[in-house]
Amino acid sequence: MAHRRDGSGIGLIWGHRTSEEGELLCHHGSTRGFTAFAGFDPVGRAGLVVMGNTLPTTRRALTWTAYATLCALRGS
Repeated sequence: MAHRRDGSGIGLIWGHRTSEEGELLCHHGSTRGFTAFAGFDPVGRAGLVVMGNTLPTTRRALTWTAYATLCALRGS
């Protein structure tokens, strides 16, 4: 695991975010008109996988929406 100065990290191309609510691990990517996101909260036992036939954009709407949904799931 490589750690950044802001406390986040990356390991095997999985993003690792830690906050007061705990940690989240996620991975996203896109190719040829398809975008995917997979993420989970290992302590809260919540996970989310999203796949869409959307072109990757600089806004990354699918990725940010999926991440926000995963953050909301951890509270339910």
